Amino acid sequence: KKYQPTMATAVSSNMSTDNNSSTPEGGEVDTVYNELLNFLKATRADLRKAAADATLATLVSSSSSFSSSDDDGADEATSTAINNEAAQRLTTLNAIQPLCRIASTLSPDHGSISALAALSVLSSHDLVGNQSIEDFLDAKGVGRMLEIALSSPPTPVSTAASVSALASDNKEEPSKVAEEWKVWRQQVNYACALLANATRTERGAIDFIGLSFPDEAVPSNSSRKTDESKEEEKEADDDNVGASAYGKRETKPTATLLLSRFLNPSYIDTSSPAHDRAVASMSAKTGMDDLEEYDSDDDNNLDDESNNNELEPQKMDPMGEEYYDPYQHVAAVIMNIAQLDTGREFLLRLIHSSKKSSDNKKLDSIDEEKKDNN
Repeated sequence: KKYQPTMATAVSSNMSTDNNSSTPEGGEVDTVYNELLNFLKATRADLRKAAADATLATLVSSSSSFSSSDDDGADEATSTAINNEAAQRLTTLNAIQPLCRIASTLSPDHGSISALAALSVLSSHDLVGNQSIEDFLDAKGVGRMLEIALSSPPTPVSTAASVSALASDNKEEPSKVAEEWKVWRQQVNYACALLANATRTERGAIDFIGLSFPDEAVPSNSSRKTDESKEEEKEADDDNVGASAYGKRETKPTATLLLSRFLNPSYIDTSSPAHDRAVASMSAKTGMDDLEEYDSDDDNNLDDESNNNELEPQKMDPMGEEYYDPYQHVAAVIMNIAQLDTGREFLLRLIHSSKKSSDNKKLDSIDEEKKDNN
């Protein structure tokens, strides 16, 4: 389903109750956006869904519907200007908050997918992306998206492959369960992309993982902290030295929970054509023919670029088919939390735990060989 700008025009005209021709054009536009915001906050689910659809349509409208000119460059410029104006007006009116509430309702009949798509567009927008992320964090967006990302799939994950296979064999009449899986993957995919955008900022990363995490979050046979270091940390907290400007230290195992799903391939729809294209593209990029001779000067150039560039937002096509892997954006989330000491400690503990487990397996195999020889 494509969201054409004609839909946005139709919905907006129906929402507007002031058709006075003497009203200035700017005033009419303000009225339309104010009414759109009111409909996003409406108590009726059908009105909220229509408003969410109209919001997304305004943000991703195609240039071909705005101009009949043959000049593609002019069409694209016109479309970009209209989309930018829509994003700026929606951000000024703080449409993020009602969109977050709509997105939290997992039923697609209430407009959750359109709301999630609109949020992903705003949070990755070149002009208003930073302000949108601040508004998103003010609306407790990280917690809302975690609820979606960690929600249970329609059926046990062990049945996902068979459901996808049946849907692939019967494309004309997909089953209800297959449609539910499709909607769930879309919602989770958008939620993880929004988490990736939010954690680009320090505040968002803290909202996600906290300033500390429980020892149970990453199982390990031995703790890397000595009693002395724990005592020093306790004294620092008591003196408010280790406290953050964002408040008290919290314990959140969210990174572990998301990472466990990211590493589970059962959630991926391997029967999707988009999955096949992604695998083919990745195979082509990892070919050995593209390797070039090493040049140490390239490392210096990369360091300069990394110092000048910020973390890139996760830009998604709201009408694309990227949702075959619902947890693909978790990789960006894990990368983003490394800007915090907590995130770096989390990654180090993962490496330490994995290495210790590997060493234990090697020792067990050596012991078995010795027993066999004896």
